[in-house]
Amino acid sequence: MAHARRLRRLGSDRRTRQRLWRRAAPRLLTRAEAARLRTLYAHDKLFRATVDMGRHRYGAGEYRYFREPYPEPIACLKEALYPRLLPIARDWWASSAGATRGRTASLTG
Repeated sequence: MAHARRLRRLGSDRRTRQRLWRRAAPRLLTRAEAARLRTLYAHDKLFRATVDMGRHRYGAGEYRYFREPYPEPIACLKEALYPRLLPIARDWWASSAGATRGRTASLTG
């Protein structure tokens, strides 16, 4: 699958984690894949929750959580990325940004 190849190029070493920490991740979706995912936003039945940012004083806009089963490529990326992101999340929680909140044990679910 194309997503698996893109993720293999991403790597899993310390330098890769540092790049991700700085939000310098490579493109994991093609423009066509991203465009297709954007079209799903209008289909309420695909989402389990919608968060209004303004209501929570986080700025303007909203975001949505997909309902399972997740659409491709979301399912593939979620399964492949969570193990790679866990060390980054643990580093973040251990930093001053997360020190007062505890430590992340898992990113599953």
